[in-house]
Amino acid sequence: MRFVRQHAKTAAKIIVVLAIVFAVRYAFMSGIIDRTDLQRMLDRAGLLAVPGFILMMAAAIMVFVPAWIFIGSASIAFGARWGAVYSMLGALVGTSAAFLLGRYLASDFAERQRQRRLRHINEWLDANGIVLTLCARLVFYCHSAFNYAASVTSVTFRDYAIGTFVGLLPGIILFSSVFDVLVRADSLVDLLTHPALILLWSLRIGGGMLFSLLVKRSSERKRAERGYLLGIHKQ
Repeated sequence: MRFVRQHAKTAAKIIVVLAIVFAVRYAFMSGIIDRTDLQRMLDRAGLLAVPGFILMMAAAIMVFVPAWIFIGSASIAFGARWGAVYSMLGALVGTSAAFLLGRYLASDFAERQRQRRLRHINEWLDANGIVLTLCARLVFYCHSAFNYAASVTSVTFRDYAIGTFVGLLPGIILFSSVFDVLVRADSLVDLLTHPALILLWSLRIGGGMLFSLLVKRSSERKRAERGYLLGIHKQ
């Protein structure tokens, strides 16, 4: 039953993604959305367009709005290259603000959890904070839940920020490219077989595999240390 439930969730996500792809493509192909009109709107916004977008994306990330909506919008409005740059800035501001807010608001709760339930996790995070955050970003991107969850662990803001930057950079570049191709490709086949989309999913799968490998090695190391200590105790 659990197996069926997990696959049902995966299938639902795929259906939602495909529905969005078809909807966006139809909107551009039918003229409902026009890039020229978008450019005019940006021109009217003037100097406020870029900082306004960055702040809106940052705020959205903090309140659990999916970041890919803004990454796609930036790619369409500003172009793949600059859209990726502005999305990266918005993502960094949003994920950092969420982490710092969570750490400030839940400082007492976090301290209690670090001393009890999170003690073993924190021992691993002290040595692998950057790698853990990097892997999580490859899999979950800007997921708001991870931003707040990380804030109650012992991972330092420095490790969190570095891992977030390195982990988000390739995904945002590729996602921005995918949306640019979405409105330019001659057919959906060209989109679905585009290298950027394939690389995007490969990164996500690779991040998940790397995370699983690190957890497995950490568990094996703990078991080995426990066995060594038991051996000493028996002697």
